[in-house]
Amino acid sequence: MTAILRFEATGYRDTQGRFAKRTPELRQYMRDGIRDLGRAMVANLKHYAPEDKGIFKAGIGFQTRWKGDVVQTVFFVGGKHAFLLPIITGGSKAHRIPIGGAAEMMAKGYPLRWVDKMTGEVRYAWEVWHPGTMPDPFVERAVDASSPQIMKTMSKIARRVAWVS
Repeated sequence: MTAILRFEATGYRDTQGRFAKRTPELRQYMRDGIRDLGRAMVANLKHYAPEDKGIFKAGIGFQTRWKGDVVQTVFFVGGKHAFLLPIITGGSKAHRIPIGGAAEMMAKGYPLRWVDKMTGEVRYAWEVWHPGTMPDPFVERAVDASSPQIMKTMSKIARRVAWVS
């Protein structure tokens, strides 16, 4: 599991700037609001994530954690394609892709096989040179798209804290 993004809220302050009394009702309200925000953010992350076979998108999720008066919402990519996150967001340089244990593969007799998207021809090779990729700032686009929802949710929670205290 690779963390994408983390939100953290510390304590509750009342309208005079003092820490407000943490009631079970207030805690539940904050938890529900943060979870709703988490669901909306995950939907935006999946919307802006690169589309291939949808396996990378399927691994995007969130967890809400409590530690005393601190609530954290962590957005992550899990699953078998989680390793792609830094490559997608940071890009990659041109690099050689050997076919796992080339000598071993040659002995077995099967090279890498793919269909050339430009010509439609079937290609074979024992190793290939990947041209690299440009960074894809899908996380930033998702945060930008979620900003109104984030502000609305946090304002609702702040109003509830002020109302309860």
